[in-house]
Amino acid sequence: MPWRYTTAPIQDTGVSSEQWMDRNGGRFAAIVSGGGYPVLATILEHEPFELDLDSLFGFGLARLLDGVDAHIRETSA
Repeated sequence: MPWRYTTAPIQDTGVSSEQWMDRNGGRFAAIVSGGGYPVLATILEHEPFELDLDSLFGFGLARLLDGVDAHIRETSA
């Protein structure tokens, strides 16, 4: 079961996940299409991806854990 937000974001910030995406979705799209992150753009073109806060969090966490895994493998070999 994917991780889902509850009321915590609203309690912590006063902004719901949907409101946050409304305010920041354009920024994310500009970053991806700006050319500065070609690998990210390629990944997003080829993987099914829904632009919402849950998806962004899950995507970022997965990439972070991929990096940790790679680092452990490199330093353990």
